[in-house]
Amino acid sequence: MIQTINRFSDFIKDYEILKYRTTGKSYELVLIIIFIDLSELHVRDYLFLDGKRKYAFHYQDIDLKQIFRYDTAPHWKNSKTFPYHKHLKDNSIIDSKIMYLESVLNEIVKILREETR
Repeated sequence: MIQTINRFSDFIKDYEILKYRTTGKSYELVLIIIFIDLSELHVRDYLFLDGKRKYAFHYQDIDLKQIFRYDTAPHWKNSKTFPYHKHLKDNSIIDSKIMYLESVLNEIVKILREETR
């Protein structure tokens, strides 16, 4: 996980690991990453002993307004990719593939690069 964060260090101002625990193959990760434009990614990612995974990757701007959020909350049962979905800036919901920290960071870096053009 630290290696993943370090690969994006040109775009990350700071980060704080609030919780990281492992038991066997299971883990619990709670993390905040602050980017160079002061936007933030709030991460909660859990892999349980039974192999099930639950996560939320919440990306917000400096004014604390949501830019996007990927999560697995079981609210959108009509989604083709249930329980995986993405909340957009306008509060709409779209289908999503399973997400991991590296994929989310790639998406954020793309946004940050577009902002600096």
